[in-house]
Amino acid sequence: MKNKLNIILACLWLLIALFFSWILFSKLSDGNNSLFNGRLLFSSKVADRIFGDDGIVITNRDLSDGDITTLYKDYSFDASQIESFTIDLVSASVHLQPSEYSDITVKLYGNWNSNIEPRVSVERQKLSIKSPNVTFLNKVNLGSRKVVISIPESALSRFYDADISTVSGSIHVSDVSFGELTTESTSGSVHFDGVAEILSANTVSGSIHTSGTCSNCKCETVSGSIHVETDKPLTGRNNFDSVSGSVHITIPEESGFEFEWETVSGSVKNAFYSGKCGKSGSQIIGDGKTEIKAETVSGSIHLNKN
Repeated sequence: MKNKLNIILACLWLLIALFFSWILFSKLSDGNNSLFNGRLLFSSKVADRIFGDDGIVITNRDLSDGDITTLYKDYSFDASQIESFTIDLVSASVHLQPSEYSDITVKLYGNWNSNIEPRVSVERQKLSIKSPNVTFLNKVNLGSRKVVISIPESALSRFYDADISTVSGSIHVSDVSFGELTTESTSGSVHFDGVAEILSANTVSGSIHTSGTCSNCKCETVSGSIHVETDKPLTGRNNFDSVSGSVHITIPEESGFEFEWETVSGSVKNAFYSGKCGKSGSQIIGDGKTEIKAETVSGSIHLNKN
């Protein structure tokens, strides 16, 4: 009797597993949710389609190519109508860069579909790019994705404010100026090579790389490393904090600053100081007007000259 009961229960569990497998397979095989981005289901290009007067354009997307260089959708907006950005994505990298065109363009590349693609809009002179709430089945839509925002060269010095966040994607900012730039990524890295009056970069496991110019810079990470390298002296107040990652700061030899450091178990190397650095301390170089602070728990701290 007990053996028969076990057999019946095993059959029931098998039927349940087959049922949910069928649902998952159906979801993945759907044209808008294909795990393979059309590699097996499609071989032709979708013709150009225009969605009205709101700047939304889908152009020539090739569903036979799941590579990240494949354009899924692009938008175009009047640059004079935009003063700030807010970008909130789940699993895509973000690139902000200069453009030779007169409009601000937003291009989605890679394995998107209508359920997971971000909503792009302009309201009160703010460009918003935000991922929708996605279900579990939509989250299994794998593949590389990126969003590229291109800004006209004539508008690069307008000092936009921007708030950029992503969960698993990286953030890249090149040659664009901001009044205040805030970037957050959980597992992705942050790369900044622009100009900002105030820069705030935060990650959990991703690294932070900045070679741009900012008056006040704050970089924080848990297990990622921080790399700061600039040809111009830092200005204002600058804080670089990591728990287990290392902190590397490379600045011009002629810089004037006050350097404060503290670590629990990490090592400290200071190219501006000939003696041995302890676990914590401070040093004034030149006029000492600029503040540079570096803190870690187990990560090393390096202050270098370039």
